[in-house]
Amino acid sequence: MLGSLRYCVNESDKDEAGKAMFPGLMRLMWNGTKYVRERGFTLRPEVVLSRRYRQEYNELVERLQGYLDAELKQPA
Repeated sequence: MLGSLRYCVNESDKDEAGKAMFPGLMRLMWNGTKYVRERGFTLRPEVVLSRRYRQEYNELVERLQGYLDAELKQPA
């Protein structure tokens, strides 16, 4: 699981694989939560003073949340 999470976080140019893996990881790791930031996904440092790094954090969270949102929109 950790390797798959690392892949989803670090391989932003491979969105298709991330979209396929991340929702399953969330089910396994966080009991199916639908929100990335609310459950155990903690970025360090918590307070980021650099605008550049804060933007990278926000983009990462938005991308991962997008993977979950795309999964939720698919018909069951």
